[in-house]
Amino acid sequence: MPRVAWLPQPWRRGLRLLLERSGVQLGFLRLRRKGYALVKGSGLEIGAFEHPARLSRHCRVEYADVLTREDALRLFPEIKPSSLRRPDHILDIDKGGLDVFAPASMDFVIACHVIEHVANPGRFVEELVRLLRPGGLLVIAAPDRDFTFDRLRPLTPLATLHRYFLEGRPPVGPEDYRDIVEFISPELLAGPEETVHAALERHYQRREHLSVWTDVTFRDFLIAAFGWCGAQMAPLYEVMSARSRFEYFGVWELRGRPTASSPVPETTNAL
Repeated sequence: MPRVAWLPQPWRRGLRLLLERSGVQLGFLRLRRKGYALVKGSGLEIGAFEHPARLSRHCRVEYADVLTREDALRLFPEIKPSSLRRPDHILDIDKGGLDVFAPASMDFVIACHVIEHVANPGRFVEELVRLLRPGGLLVIAAPDRDFTFDRLRPLTPLATLHRYFLEGRPPVGPEDYRDIVEFISPELLAGPEETVHAALERHYQRREHLSVWTDVTFRDFLIAAFGWCGAQMAPLYEVMSARSRFEYFGVWELRGRPTASSPVPETTNAL
């Protein structure tokens, strides 16, 4: 995105909208390109929403989401309708939605800005790995708290996610989003309880972030989760938030499912 700080504020906003609508990508999307260029074959993209992966035309990809296109537009009116990808599969990851796909059936699985919304991220990683053929690629991204509206929320402890992985997690409800109100909208707590309940219900319906990470803590979680499910994964391309100013983005290759933990190699192409 060109620097437009010298323009008056209304012009800046108009220019940004014009550039985005004419196909000029945001910085973090440009940084994903080298990772997407590694993707080949056939696979699945989960939660593409308004930023589907820009893959080679030779790739064959199906799309999955928990929301229909119509429901997404209703819950997220801020999204430009023409940018939304229509899903081929409507499924709920928190209710075993990926069970419909056979093990080792895909060359790649893409899940960008999905994992922070799911109830049990460790089991989600396990399911993503389960779908990959040997040598298959997991393309995954998660927002860095410090560059989003989550910046005041506490980080999700790795121990908590490990406990969910081992013991499961009770069904998620509106109360699981209370820390959003406490840390982001604390002024609501001084008002009627009905207002708080309405805010919690809205966060629940929109499936806002349940887990909060920085780029470093997310990568630590990802490596731990690979170990929990016994997968040997190697990073081929990574972008940290210091570069993207937004997210962790990584492409990981499935090298095997060993019986014992193996050290994770250093990335071969980190930014």
